[in-house]
Amino acid sequence: HCGKAFNRRDSFTRHVKKHEQKKIVCHLCEKEFVNVEEKYLHLKETHGVKRSEAYSPEFKILAVKRVKEIGIVNAAKELNIWESTLANWQKLVFNPLNCTFCGKRFTRENNLKVHVELVHMKVDTNGH
Repeated sequence: HCGKAFNRRDSFTRHVKKHEQKKIVCHLCEKEFVNVEEKYLHLKETHGVKRSEAYSPEFKILAVKRVKEIGIVNAAKELNIWESTLANWQKLVFNPLNCTFCGKRFTRENNLKVHVELVHMKVDTNGH
């Protein structure tokens, strides 16, 4: 691995697991990152892509099709995307929850409710 030394075995074991975890990779240039925040900073600074725009709608649809073809586990490995992210994209494609005011899509009903309250109803969450 990386040659880092540890005094405690549990610290070493936890560190080794980090090396074995799924790699975080830029889907545009294959650069690897230590954490997701670094990846999104790279996308913004290097490729001019905001976090919310990291994956195009077309890419998401192709990813969901790939899930149908080879399963979510294999698609996640092949596309280097978390299974939970692919599951959310499936919900967006097959069971979208759309805001009736602006058309924005959500995977969770509560997120849609909060969106409507904060964006369209201007509900004050501070109790004022």
